[in-house]
Amino acid sequence: MISIISVHYNNPKILIDSINFSLKKINNTIYEYIIVDNNSTIENIDVIEKFIKENKNYNIRLVKSIFNYGFGDGCNKGAEIAIGEILWFLNSDAWIIKFENLKILKKKILDNKSGLVGTVVIDENIGLTPQGGSDMSFVSLLLSSFRLGKLYRSMPEELQKLINYFTKKLSINENYISSLDYFNLDFKESIGISGASFLIEKKKFFEIGGFDRNFFLYDEDADLSLRLYKDKFINHITNLIHVKTITSSTTSNLNSIELKKIKKKSRIYFINKHFFGVKKYILILITNITWRLF
Repeated sequence: MISIISVHYNNPKILIDSINFSLKKINNTIYEYIIVDNNSTIENIDVIEKFIKENKNYNIRLVKSIFNYGFGDGCNKGAEIAIGEILWFLNSDAWIIKFENLKILKKKILDNKSGLVGTVVIDENIGLTPQGGSDMSFVSLLLSSFRLGKLYRSMPEELQKLINYFTKKLSINENYISSLDYFNLDFKESIGISGASFLIEKKKFFEIGGFDRNFFLYDEDADLSLRLYKDKFINHITNLIHVKTITSSTTSNLNSIELKKIKKKSRIYFINKHFFGVKKYILILITNITWRLF
């Protein structure tokens, strides 16, 4: 069985649309769908509960948190009650649009050496997004601080090709550029996996300690990826599953400055946890300088 876990916060319409569309794609699969509500308003919870009551054939369970301790904490709560041997963490604004070769997929996920298996994610506005490729290095985080990846993806294809040519010649963060190459591969190794959509064996998720609850939002996926990598697991991206998502459909409703403060706090915590010496202080300095700009 696969346990699909989605964390919800005050966005019931998008979640319901996602479930209605997605479950048709996996109707030949034994699954359960766990919604973890992170202390939404009573009105929004009522919408979810009514939907579940009217669609009992969907096999949905709802977990209601009294407090909102963040995305990672919500995922952990869902995992704690999951009965499937495989956990699929899926953003509440993500639609499953391709799901095939379950036998091959399960074999990869349950392999003793496998960690996270991320899926193809297509943003409805900008198209294919890099679901991995980041090596979590000093250079990767430095570029990430200036949101250069987002800038790169917004460029015309011909300009991207030109940049690709020079970055390969100069060996500048080639891992990021190549992270878009996974689209035509069944599986591609990658240190970093995005939290928008990934699968993992339940046993491994708990062995690694699940998500670090000190992250409220942002970088909890990078931390989980890196901890698995350090424990000698191999993370992958698979082309066997595609999901389509709406970027920031929930966070766009939050105050932008407060959201940036959360992002800054998570990044600094991540840096302190995984970097040392001069590199750590440079990354913290850059984060403190750029957090208001992006």
